[in-house]
Amino acid sequence: MEFVSEMSGPEDGAGREGLFGPVVEVPPDAPPLDRLVGLSGRSPSWRLS
Repeated sequence: MEFVSEMSGPEDGAGREGLFGPVVEVPPDAPPLDRLVGLSGRSPSWRLS
């Protein structure tokens, strides 16, 4: 969580180095895994169909 949080600064791309997409907002009371997924630019609600 610490590593991904450090890479989630301003959306100018600095530090993200193409590893992550734009931060996906999740509720502050979301489970830790959902917050981590959101910080990495993925949607925690995404499901394989």
